Amino acid sequence: MAHKVYINYNDVHDYVGKLTAPVAEVGVKKWLTKRLTQHLMSAYSHVTEVKPRALGSHFKEKEIPMVLQKAVENNEQIYRFKKSSVFANQIAQVIDYLRHLENTSVNISGMPFDVACAQSEAWHKSFAKPKRKVAKINMEGLTLVTTFDNGCFLAELISQEQFAYESKMMAHCVESYYGRNYSKILTYRTEENKPLLTMEIVDKHPGYYQIVQAKGFANKGFIPEEHIQNVLRYFHATHSNVGYQDCLIFGHKIDEKPVIIMPEGSVFKRGMYERAIEVRCCVGLPKNAVFEGDLHLMAAQMPILKDITVKGSLIIEDSLIVAIMDTVNVTGNIVISQSLTSIIAPQLQSKVRRQK
Repeated sequence: MAHKVYINYNDVHDYVGKLTAPVAEVGVKKWLTKRLTQHLMSAYSHVTEVKPRALGSHFKEKEIPMVLQKAVENNEQIYRFKKSSVFANQIAQVIDYLRHLENTSVNISGMPFDVACAQSEAWHKSFAKPKRKVAKINMEGLTLVTTFDNGCFLAELISQEQFAYESKMMAHCVESYYGRNYSKILTYRTEENKPLLTMEIVDKHPGYYQIVQAKGFANKGFIPEEHIQNVLRYFHATHSNVGYQDCLIFGHKIDEKPVIIMPEGSVFKRGMYERAIEVRCCVGLPKNAVFEGDLHLMAAQMPILKDITVKGSLIIEDSLIVAIMDTVNVTGNIVISQSLTSIIAPQLQSKVRRQK
């Protein structure tokens, strides 16, 4: 398949880098860097076409990169890379499968991308069971993290038996995570000790904590909002540097699209290697949320933007936001590009920069 020409080529490599960063296995890292990048640059379908005449407005006074100039001369199609939470979840499961293979001394270097995806799906399905029963387990063996008002609790898995129990009850592959020293596995359970959610967390580097995965039963499971709110409130209360992207793994689905649920007053920070806090396809932001850095809204659809604080610039792109109210506090500028925003509070007018 032909090599794709991207207007934001570096974003592809940044995306691969973020997915690869928490992985410790050298062979898996190499496979992702090569095979995943090849897929994104050729067969990946979650992209938008960019018309050649739009390149000038995109780069403005900067020189258009030579690779794009050549693409225009050769009448090649130019694309814009778009992130997909569904695809990221698929890759996370492939990573689990590849880790399993490498830990059993299987050479994965030559495995094609499509083959890895197919085998990963079959491997994960092998964990699924049609029924599960709540078993009694010695609670003293669990490392309790916190309890909630509804009787549910959060605990860290430590022993091999605990990992095996969680894997059996949740019908997923968390038992293959036992023995890793670069992440922690937490289980969210009911008062009756029934697991509802399994999470992997990583301290990526000092000052930046990340929720890598959150899986319900059989790697699916958008659990009831009550439980999601419990988990998120705990993390936001105890880890002030939890990023916005960490919350994208929680939520419910409406028409197969995830609806993110976040508690009011959440504080979000960008990662060390991120230029801005990116929020895509959102229909609302949590009330009184604080974004510590530039906030980049893309494909957002909401009638009113209000009750947030942005300690940086607010960038609105390809979005439909009818009104920006006076309860939006922005330290930097408000940059509006290819968006319909007709009503802006008077005190914010001087900060507005419109781009075609």
